[in-house]
Amino acid sequence: MYLKPLVRTALSLQVAVLAFSADATAIAKIKGTNASVEYDTALFRECKTSVEAKVTNKDMEGEMPWAIAPRHYMFTFVINPLDKYPRYNEIRIIPIHDLNKPGFKKDYGDLYATVTDLSSILAKRPARFELGTTIPEWNLVDSSQTIHSKIKYLDFKTHNGIFFISQETQESDGNPINSNETYCSYEGISKDKHWFIYLELQISNSALPKDADAANAVVRDPQQNYLKVAERLLDSLDPMSFKPTIPQIERLLSSIQFP
Repeated sequence: MYLKPLVRTALSLQVAVLAFSADATAIAKIKGTNASVEYDTALFRECKTSVEAKVTNKDMEGEMPWAIAPRHYMFTFVINPLDKYPRYNEIRIIPIHDLNKPGFKKDYGDLYATVTDLSSILAKRPARFELGTTIPEWNLVDSSQTIHSKIKYLDFKTHNGIFFISQETQESDGNPINSNETYCSYEGISKDKHWFIYLELQISNSALPKDADAANAVVRDPQQNYLKVAERLLDSLDPMSFKPTIPQIERLLSSIQFP
């Protein structure tokens, strides 16, 4: 399986200040800004907030080009209980005010390409993406998406974007789809075009094999039918059968407040 490198460039890190409501939710807010999210405390043990330092292509020369972006805001969610191979569970709010200014593409090539391609997709809103193609996903480093399930275009009051479920691989024929390696992603743009929103969360479903070991019984074929079957299966499942449920993730996204 693929695990992203544990690299952090935070200027500050703090446990979120919690404001509990009767619905067992809490508000995590970046200190000194209006950036916040409201999350379900039954899903997440805690939420840590951080201000991530500016990282450019030049800064990462000769290294894995990880998290290349201007100074931005991040919310990191701790799932309880932790899975065997915990992924990143995060929302990032990244400024793109200067997207079309000279130097932005040179400094932040991956972000520039993601936002540019995402803008085109959000305008056209294709219903399907073929295996072997990639939905624009920032920070998809040295890997690719194997499937695209539960694709949904989401329109909120302050931002819109695309939601999907996938599984990453570094191989030509990725692991059979399993509940431990699937994740969901949301790539969005604020209505004023000033912010890029990135979400990545673990998401599981009991209809899938528990993990990569349990999925070994699935036969890989050159036509990748084993991936197509899993993609169709996920598409057929009730949004409420996932953990977290898809409506829970949508509520989390709808709560985002920009700096």
